[in-house]
Amino acid sequence: MLKRVTLGHAIMMFSRGAPVIYYGDEQGFTGDGGDQDAREDMFPSRVASYNDNHLVGTGRHHGAGQFQHVRSALSRHRRMAALRQAHPALRRGRQIVRGYSEHPGLFALSRILDGAEVLVVFNTSGAPITANVDIEPGSRAWTSARGQCAPAASAPGSYRVTLGAFDYMICTSEGAS
Repeated sequence: MLKRVTLGHAIMMFSRGAPVIYYGDEQGFTGDGGDQDAREDMFPSRVASYNDNHLVGTGRHHGAGQFQHVRSALSRHRRMAALRQAHPALRRGRQIVRGYSEHPGLFALSRILDGAEVLVVFNTSGAPITANVDIEPGSRAWTSARGQCAPAASAPGSYRVTLGAFDYMICTSEGAS
């Protein structure tokens, strides 16, 4: 479940729009659903329906109080925010959907700003994928912002990607036109 939650946050963080992280996501809170029970207290609670909830990415329950500055979900959110800050195209770039599957699998998009292309590829399935993704023809030299990005396009206008289950990669090129 943790990989799926992380992937969902990555899609929100790196695609067009303003990302909104709901209270408690950075701590792994799940809530019981609905507006009233959407999120629990950060500090120790006596509410049984809060205390029986499992925290995403841990084997723990909520009951003991969960406010922590060092938590893997919080660290992942910080890394995503740093990537978004480091690459202006991820915040303001024109978005082009490069590939998608009708079923769980590939979802790829480019964010283009001031001649730079940032390719973001998501695997929404439980199996690894390898695919060729359309890119700008002028985008040839690539560097990795996250994941294993090939250093060059496989052909003009085409980039080969390989991703594990429920994973994502971010590749950057300064050669977009």
